[in-house]
Amino acid sequence: MNSDLVKCPKCGDEMSSAYSRCVTCGTILIGNDTTENYEKPKLEIDGAKKERVMIPSSIGVLRVFAWLDLLVSIIFSIVIWSDFSTQISRSYITSETVVNPYMIGLGIGVFLQCIFVCALFLVIANIAESLIFIRHNTSKLKN
Repeated sequence: MNSDLVKCPKCGDEMSSAYSRCVTCGTILIGNDTTENYEKPKLEIDGAKKERVMIPSSIGVLRVFAWLDLLVSIIFSIVIWSDFSTQISRSYITSETVVNPYMIGLGIGVFLQCIFVCALFLVIANIAESLIFIRHNTSKLKN
């Protein structure tokens, strides 16, 4: 057993000696002495006590913007492919339709951009929401 680890006498979980409370059961650890367990905040599990956490509207706006970007970019890439992927080449004698590789590449680029930007915004929104829950739960532990 590592000397930097302490064992909770109530639940037996091992943690760093830097913690003042057990991360599993919440028992306050003071040196080798422990005090009684305080009421640990409940997670939102079926039938458990549920608490409301205020989520800023900016996270919802970021999610809406992500899905809106996805929708608009898909429509824009379809318009690029359908209208600009071919061009008519006219010569003195005949006219023929020629594929325009630049516009096909642009349509693919816009399509890939919409997928990556949507995923990026959704990940940022989820990280922000997780940080809010972490801050809420850790502020309860400090009190």
